[in-house]
Amino acid sequence: MRKEKHKMRYCPECGRELDDEVLFCKYCGVKLEKDESEELNTEEKKQDLEALSLELRKLCDRMTACYVDASVQLEQARASQQAEVQRLGEELRVLKEDLQRTKEKNAELEEQLRQSEEANARLQAEKKELEGRLQQAEALIPDGESEADGWTGYCPGCGAPVEESSLFCGNCGLRLKNS
Repeated sequence: MRKEKHKMRYCPECGRELDDEVLFCKYCGVKLEKDESEELNTEEKKQDLEALSLELRKLCDRMTACYVDASVQLEQARASQQAEVQRLGEELRVLKEDLQRTKEKNAELEEQLRQSEEANARLQAEKKELEGRLQQAEALIPDGESEADGWTGYCPGCGAPVEESSLFCGNCGLRLKNS
């Protein structure tokens, strides 16, 4: 003889598994009603599951909308960042070009400065030579020479007007008289 398998059900109070034929839960003692309560309980569970399913669908829809919004914002941020990177790259390129031009101009100015310093050194040497000649010429002029003796009222070096009492020219510094 074959042993018939018992149908199982669950206690509506504690949720534990029970044999189908028991009238009371052997774990919590609640009275079990036969098929009618199970059908009601099953119908309630079905409604609860449908309500949960509906809420889950709504939640999924909200999550999808949030994902789409986040994706759009991310793409906008990415595009904005790419534009900023391009702008900064262009700015960097311009700055590098400016730096190169500045370096080239600096090299030109350094060369001009070197040439000016060389010219200044030559002029200083010429000045020294001329000052030496001037001193030799001044030594030849007799002391106390006046207008009657050839005094013109002008500096023989630069031609600027000078007073007869001046020992040196106020314009070029040439010694006019010895004493």
